[in-house]
Amino acid sequence: MKNKQALLNHFFNFLAVILGVYLAFYISERAQINKDRKESALLVHSLVADLTGDLKSYEAYQIPQNTEHQKNVENLFALVSSNQMEGINSHLPTILQVENYTPTTSTYSVMKSSGNRGN
Repeated sequence: MKNKQALLNHFFNFLAVILGVYLAFYISERAQINKDRKESALLVHSLVADLTGDLKSYEAYQIPQNTEHQKNVENLFALVSSNQMEGINSHLPTILQVENYTPTTSTYSVMKSSGNRGN
């Protein structure tokens, strides 16, 4: 009877150790998942802020610049089609005045360099 109780006691001790280790791994994994979720949310908020700033910049500056450039190019084409050389020479630099829009990429660069994809 004593041997049976000792064996049962060892079994429950073994089971308690296994459950304790499993529970410790589970808690550690949940903590890592929560940390990753918070980092992802921060990256998404940063991307949204970057894109919002880009959108404001594009609407306030780039679209009016592009509209003005388009008008200047149309005027140049009109002068070319009417063969007015003096006007063509004065409007020719219009072709070279194209500005490239560069979006904010700081958050994306940080994500790329860290290997974090935000998921």
